[in-house]
Amino acid sequence: MIKISLITFLFMILASCHRTPETIVNLHMDGPRQNTEVVLMTKDSNYVITLDSTNTASFILSEKIKPGYAVMYMDDRHILTYVDPGKSFNITARIDGTQIISTFNGAGAAKSQYLNHSVPQFTPDFKLNEADFIASLDKKWQKMDSTLMAQGFDDTFNRLEKNRLTYTIYRELPKYFFYHPFETLDANYKPSEAIYTKLREVFTEDESLLDLAAYQEFINEYVIVMLKLYLNNVGQLQYAKNQLHYIEQNFKKPAIIEYLTNRIIYAYIEQNGIKDLPELTVIYNAKVTDKEKKHRFKELCGKWLRIAPGQPSPSFKCQDINGKEISLSDLKGKYIYIDNWATWCGPCCREIPALEKLEKKYRDKNIYFVSISYDEDKTVWEKKVKKENLSGIQLHIGTDYSFAKTYMISAIPRFILLDREGYIINAHMSHPSDPETIHLLDTLEGI
Repeated sequence: MIKISLITFLFMILASCHRTPETIVNLHMDGPRQNTEVVLMTKDSNYVITLDSTNTASFILSEKIKPGYAVMYMDDRHILTYVDPGKSFNITARIDGTQIISTFNGAGAAKSQYLNHSVPQFTPDFKLNEADFIASLDKKWQKMDSTLMAQGFDDTFNRLEKNRLTYTIYRELPKYFFYHPFETLDANYKPSEAIYTKLREVFTEDESLLDLAAYQEFINEYVIVMLKLYLNNVGQLQYAKNQLHYIEQNFKKPAIIEYLTNRIIYAYIEQNGIKDLPELTVIYNAKVTDKEKKHRFKELCGKWLRIAPGQPSPSFKCQDINGKEISLSDLKGKYIYIDNWATWCGPCCREIPALEKLEKKYRDKNIYFVSISYDEDKTVWEKKVKKENLSGIQLHIGTDYSFAKTYMISAIPRFILLDREGYIINAHMSHPSDPETIHLLDTLEGI
């Protein structure tokens, strides 16, 4: 019995000697906070902590944590860090205008210190010709690579960081196709084969890089550029299907195909609703197997189902141009055509003349035309409404985005059509300038 106990005791000592030390990330924020909640996102987990009375938080990471990048979010800003199992470190940070100033110390601090103080921001010059632009990217990569290699980090980190630097820099390459003609006012610009060759040279179909935001951004735009979709005058659904077809024909790695398929279809449904869901679901289910991705997609579709035709509309409560409070219930009894807009939105303002024509055409009909402004500065909205004598029911909702969120409004202008009882006819109604709008309004019963 004594011998067995001794063996057990020795085993426990041996096990404790080989146990990985705790990995702790301590944060201290200097100055007052808008939001005391801090989030640390690692490769494997998300940690959420509220700062204590001293503006301090301690993240005790999982014993199974793997080495890799981590991002700490506070207020609307973030810090990129690197976590090595068993190597704790401390962060001291303060918000300075639009920047976050951070310092690091402790056993695991060196890589995070490098990421935040040795990797400068890169602003490319899209006015350069192709050859000079490519040369500027190459030069920047060589400089950053030299800085990295001078740090003396381990090979594993160096390989990972080289990939991050590569795509951080060369993700600007596909942007050149769009930004160069805009910056130079050269509407006749045509990309040469040299820039396509450089794109293919940089691109690697590597599933292990999908955790890098820069790699994700690169391959998203790579698909668009290689397809030359920006030259094609096609509708949004065909645009998405063209991308999906290109991925099917040109990519081989299942995880990358899954990532791109999920991103394209999710973005399309998020913006356009579920009217094309049956067609896209067939493609989605064939390529996307990740349970978390499928769960988020199902949640997205569920949100659209809540604003499907026949569902009661979410309400709103806004002030009109005279300061009177108007809610949706005040407008029952007539059809309601809602324009979600803002004075700073160019496409919104370009729809105003067509909207004015609609209002004039249906002036004596059974329909209200309601414009809801999301201008943060109410006086700017008031000035435009009064100066241009905008007709219809002009309302200001400002920064109250509850109505917009419920209606899945990710971009404006966005138009909505409700029936006389406040039920949804179309949550993604056609624009005033679209000839289809008059056709649809003329078919409304009792208008």
